[in-house]
Amino acid sequence: MLLSIVLAASLAQLRLADGDRVVFYGDSITEQLLYTTYVETLVTTRYPKLNIQWTACGVGGDCTWGGWMGDPETRMKRDVAPQRPTHITVMLGMNDGGYVAFDPKIFATYQEWYGKLVDRMLLLPTKPKLYLIKETPFDEENHPETAFKGYSGTVDRFGNYALELARKRSLEGIDGANPIREFLKIVRKMKPEKASQIIPDAIHPSPAAHLILARAIAESWSVTPLVSRTVLDAASLSVISHERSSIEGWNGMEWNQLDDALPFPIVSECELAHSLGQFAEFNQQILAIKNLQPGIYELHIDGKAVDKGTESEWSLGKNLSNLETPMHQQSREVFKLIAEKAKAFHTRQYDILYNFDKYPAAKPVIAEMDRLIDDIVKRIRVQVRAVEHHFKLAKVQ
Repeated sequence: MLLSIVLAASLAQLRLADGDRVVFYGDSITEQLLYTTYVETLVTTRYPKLNIQWTACGVGGDCTWGGWMGDPETRMKRDVAPQRPTHITVMLGMNDGGYVAFDPKIFATYQEWYGKLVDRMLLLPTKPKLYLIKETPFDEENHPETAFKGYSGTVDRFGNYALELARKRSLEGIDGANPIREFLKIVRKMKPEKASQIIPDAIHPSPAAHLILARAIAESWSVTPLVSRTVLDAASLSVISHERSSIEGWNGMEWNQLDDALPFPIVSECELAHSLGQFAEFNQQILAIKNLQPGIYELHIDGKAVDKGTESEWSLGKNLSNLETPMHQQSREVFKLIAEKAKAFHTRQYDILYNFDKYPAAKPVIAEMDRLIDDIVKRIRVQVRAVEHHFKLAKVQ
């Protein structure tokens, strides 16, 4: 059943294209550089031939009306417009409510400034497509000690307005809150001792929660959950089917395989999201081998053992994305480079440009940071290239 769902989802058309430029705009939750890095890694590894520019523009404490780094007009000119965005995600609201129980006057200010912010973005020369994200939850349930009693309801109402505004303005709305709430319910049931760690300070999500948010964004863009799907027949020595993969030399026990994509790497801090089933179904690298003789078979990739199972397990199909394969190792390196690039841009934008722009000597420093970012991008393009691997089954005696 799962393979059928994955196959159907994989046929959806990706809503991003080669040459697109994506900007993530928000507050400190965006400035954490977590969901932004995960989304970029997902799209980059799933569609390695696409060349898309990614920029995270999150500022701690920011509201729809701005914050310590300037009002929306200033931020548009300094942080957003220079990126020439074709797509902008907006996630604001955690700070707008003032950390008090719902106040209609504060809410009216939020509504007014959110509308103004959308207007400014739509007036950008590149005419970007906007995605308004419902802010992640304020977790009062797992942090009853919080000083901000009743604030979870405030954040929820503000977030609902973001989705309502998206509908009214014919924009895209993305629910970033409810998927995390559902994850919290599962954690409370399965690992109750971990529940308070999902949003440790009740405000800023942990990496695991950010991964759930990244999946919600990726799904809204129709990112395929399928890395590859290969079905082989050991009796007839035939390739029954292959999707997003190329197979050569299949002889019943060995073959060469070239996948079109890489699995999303398992980041250790996000293990809980993987282990409780909230992300694995979106990271499908399926290998099935039919009609093996009874026994236990070990899979080797490039000479290294990665998994084993009975003939029945291989017939049903295994998901290789969660295993320590050469493809997973390659993907992990891509993720590291993407994280480095995000930190480099943050340093350029907020440590240098914002603080020292008035000094002439800052200009060559900024230019050097741009060269550094370009160099990392080139390394990402090389690292994500498809690599052929040798697969071999060995029957375990």
